[in-house]
Amino acid sequence: MYEFQEQFKSSVPVLFFALAGGSTIATSCSQIHSLTSTQNLASASTASWDLQNTLSGVRMTVSRSSVGKVYYATYATDQGSLTANDVKTAASAVLSISLVANGTITLTNASTPVIEDINTLPDQATYTLYAVSENATGLLDSSVKKFTQVLPKSVSRQNYTSPMKSTEMRYLIHFPKNFYNDSANWPLYIYLHGNGETANTAGNTDVEFDHMHRSPYIARLEAGTDDVPMIHASVQCNYNVWDCSTGQDYPDLQEEFVNELKSKYRINPKKIYFIGMSYGGDGTWNTLNFKPTIAAASIIQAGMVRFNPADICTNIAPKNRPLWLIGNNGDQWYGPATLDGDLNTLKGCGGGTVQTADTRRLNIDNTTQFPGNVASPFHNVPEYTFNTPSFDYGVFQFAWWNGASISHEATAGHLVPVHADVTAALATAQSQLRVSLGNPALTLNTLFDWLALWSLP
Repeated sequence: MYEFQEQFKSSVPVLFFALAGGSTIATSCSQIHSLTSTQNLASASTASWDLQNTLSGVRMTVSRSSVGKVYYATYATDQGSLTANDVKTAASAVLSISLVANGTITLTNASTPVIEDINTLPDQATYTLYAVSENATGLLDSSVKKFTQVLPKSVSRQNYTSPMKSTEMRYLIHFPKNFYNDSANWPLYIYLHGNGETANTAGNTDVEFDHMHRSPYIARLEAGTDDVPMIHASVQCNYNVWDCSTGQDYPDLQEEFVNELKSKYRINPKKIYFIGMSYGGDGTWNTLNFKPTIAAASIIQAGMVRFNPADICTNIAPKNRPLWLIGNNGDQWYGPATLDGDLNTLKGCGGGTVQTADTRRLNIDNTTQFPGNVASPFHNVPEYTFNTPSFDYGVFQFAWWNGASISHEATAGHLVPVHADVTAALATAQSQLRVSLGNPALTLNTLFDWLALWSLP
């Protein structure tokens, strides 16, 4: 973790911690994104603190080599550049519309860290955090730390106004562990969701936004697995606003969404990836066709080309973007013939790395891991390729195989193991890419590792 340490001349130092953007102090949850920061001042005593997202909010952990106090404050808006005295004053000021929470933590045991969980920060907003420490000579403006873009919880709903449709768009976003550690830009993968997560509400109301929590990648996070060093985001498509799989309308949505994310968060513009499933797989093909310069690499799961196949050679193949097509052998809508036909068209276009180890087709058979007695079992793909929970649309609950029968649960709690065929395909790709990329140490444990290999020129 990225630690923030202050050293002081005083034997009984005081640390001031200001947290900008949110609400009150509550209790904890798990699934954490870490923020810590390190600074040394000439002193014999050390204080360190760590700030992380949980599924419920924000967690602050403080430890030091001597007893003392920690002061914190929470702002609803970015306060710009604050002096050390500004931060100290805010830590004990009366709450207002802007300053929405603060308090004091007393460390009575130097060997025991103190944890505070802030679990009531309003969603649909981001926050700015400040911290300052005090030594024997007083407060130092140079020691004020500012952290921006802090989500109120691990999986956060955010909104923006569509420039094209002049209406509110809603999305889920997650920051990976250590996102807050530094000022670096991070890779981003966008999930282009299937029909099960779409909305179909007149007036673009948000009554169906809860469908987004069926997303296998969001469900994976909410089940407690946070091991991918990328930002994850997914915007909900509403049939009353957009064409949610075909035509140029959907690629326009993804382009404006990417532009919105890049304008607001620390995203590496050369390492943006698409993962599309079902209608979202169709939409990924479509976005690669109409907007071929956005994504550095893509994974299409159970998706098909719904435009003129000749456009593959005109618009997609010349960009030589790595692409992996994945399907389920028994899929009644997107069978192997569909995937092979699209892939063979792509390979027949003639040239470039897109025809080598960077592009492959993989069909899996889920009956070896998950009996086919859930709704549309052979259309399911993410569960077996990315180790996510499985959602059963027959009963609208998450499903898992307990070794003897199908069990259901209202919230995601069990992950489907990665299919053996996927593991074998990753091993093959690893061997090929070690040669083609000239990197004998290259390791592919997951398909996320494969995505992370690629960057836009």
